Amino acid sequence: MEFIVGLPRTQKGYDSIWVIVDRLTKSAHFLLVKTYRGSLFVSCFWEQLQDALGTNLIRSSAYHPQTSGQVKRVNQILEDMLRACALTYSTKWDECLPLAEFAYNNSY
Repeated sequence: MEFIVGLPRTQKGYDSIWVIVDRLTKSAHFLLVKTYRGSLFVSCFWEQLQDALGTNLIRSSAYHPQTSGQVKRVNQILEDMLRACALTYSTKWDECLPLAEFAYNNSY
């Protein structure tokens, strides 16, 4: 799980993408986020989810890139796909996101 931030704000107010990668199936889900507030958002979300499921969250180390390599690669591919879609079809990046998710999940 990771966020892509610093994107141009769209007309609908989106400026970030929440990237979730299933490590078993390697499928990815891309969710639009209006305002990224990193640790606050992640902390509240995971705390509530853990309580509901009765599980524990294991986070990767800050300076241990081996644990987040897969999602970093997905982020790079997603950024390339969105750039190509927006340039080719003259659309906004948030409109291309569902197509990019479909294309990525059907590419392997």
